[in-house]
Amino acid sequence: MHKYILSVGEYEDYEEKDIYHTEEFSKEEFRDMFNEALGSADLYVYQQSEHIADYLIKHYGFFELEPVFHIGTGYENFKPLGEDF
Repeated sequence: MHKYILSVGEYEDYEEKDIYHTEEFSKEEFRDMFNEALGSADLYVYQQSEHIADYLIKHYGFFELEPVFHIGTGYENFKPLGEDF
């Protein structure tokens, strides 16, 4: 499985969209698919990554993964997990 990342923004406005495929594409292959997906869509910058990902999923067999677990902490160290995590 291979991970491809589409991202926009910086710092607190940063958004990342991860999509996956069983095939590893060359830079040129991915560029061509990306450019096709982008097309002539005149979208607000924060809509573009979602639009491109949806297009690649629909037309080229990419997919998204849902996490099994998401364990996060604010600005603190991780702590051992209890039974109720």
